[in-house]
Amino acid sequence: MAISSRTLRSPGFIIATLSAVSLGIVGFGLFLMLRPSSTVGPTEEPTTEEAIEKRKISALGRIEPQGGIYNVAAPSALSSSRVLRILVQEGAQVQQGQPLAVMDSYEQLRASAIQSEAQLMEAQSNLEQVKAGAKVGEIQAEVAAAAASQANIRSQIAEVDAKAASAAVIEAELRKAQVDLNRYQNLYKDGAISESDFEVRQLTFITKQRELDEALRQLDSARSELEAIAKRFEQAEQQVVSVSEVRPEDVRRAEAGIQSALANLARAKAELDQAAVLAPIEGQVLEIHTSNGEAVGDDGILDLARTDRMTVVAEIYETDIRDVKVGQLAKVTSPALATSLQGRVAQVGLKIDKKDVLDTDPAADTDARVVEVTVLLENSTPVANLTNLQVNVAIDTAAPILRSGPGPNDSTAVQGNPLGQPGLSSGGLQNNGLLDSPLPSDSGNEQPESEGDNSAEVSGGSES
Repeated sequence: MAISSRTLRSPGFIIATLSAVSLGIVGFGLFLMLRPSSTVGPTEEPTTEEAIEKRKISALGRIEPQGGIYNVAAPSALSSSRVLRILVQEGAQVQQGQPLAVMDSYEQLRASAIQSEAQLMEAQSNLEQVKAGAKVGEIQAEVAAAAASQANIRSQIAEVDAKAASAAVIEAELRKAQVDLNRYQNLYKDGAISESDFEVRQLTFITKQRELDEALRQLDSARSELEAIAKRFEQAEQQVVSVSEVRPEDVRRAEAGIQSALANLARAKAELDQAAVLAPIEGQVLEIHTSNGEAVGDDGILDLARTDRMTVVAEIYETDIRDVKVGQLAKVTSPALATSLQGRVAQVGLKIDKKDVLDTDPAADTDARVVEVTVLLENSTPVANLTNLQVNVAIDTAAPILRSGPGPNDSTAVQGNPLGQPGLSSGGLQNNGLLDSPLPSDSGNEQPESEGDNSAEVSGGSES
């Protein structure tokens, strides 16, 4: 019986055909599952090399100095961010606290610091003078001045007495001239004397009156002078007492002057510290971004890192990170290296992020989520000048875990602070001799007299 084309295209026929095919596939699968095990061939055992490779976790990584790259910039407290002089060269090894650069405000701030120091010395000298009191010669001079004032008082008193006596005599003569004038005035009215005789008596009276006025004026002047001399004598006596004793208020005033001078000196030195950019760590200058006379840009002044202690930052897939432990052995390889390097896992990151190191394979997953794992190398010499080199990292998860990983120069504790990152030492600019000397000379390996704290803005551990 022939099947028509319409029947073949009908939904029922199609559904029946698909059901039959599905049943056939299911039946074949059950046959494979239920067939005797004797038909299965022997399983091949993995070789030793294959087993080692299976227990390793491979990842891409990058070479970094221990603690990262320090981007040294100009202090934000300075109003000017122009570099006067760079004191180091690229590749130079520097000590912690060593001057790296000097800003253009250095000379002005140094002059202010020297002036503040001189003011402090002046205030200290003033305090010593106040505590010591006046010299014997000064006291004797004040006593002599007081004695002279006293002698002047006695002389002036005698002069006042003489002026008073003279005024009294003139006053008596004026009274007599007044009596004579009155008598002659009556005689003149009666016609007993001539007019000329009356005018003589009248002139005599007027003359005596003027003499008395002048005598009284001189007497008042002598008395005023006596009061002034008496006042100067009193001041001389007080000055004798003042120079002979040390008053507590004078000492307190002098001590307050010293405190003010100290505060000014501390402020001037702090500002001077900001004008000299000091190395925050002991390390090597990787790159200088600013030349003499240039303003500091976004890249800062220079990059500094501890290239004697190199690490590898490996990016481990989030699915493998549970097998990575601190202290595990790691192998680092790269076409740029003559031989492979050994290291130990020193730190496991605390967050998951996207990949930073991209594979050259175009099919690689660029959006993979990874955890950064830091591997401390046993030998940093081959990669000391290869910061940011891309490498391959293989972590052996089955090898014995070393709890105290070796560093490049000594044994570095893995737990606690596995990278052994040093802190900044305390100190000041004066410890480097900058306050006592003019502008430092250029030197790529200049060693400071002692360590001091860094006065520059530093982005510690950041990548360049």
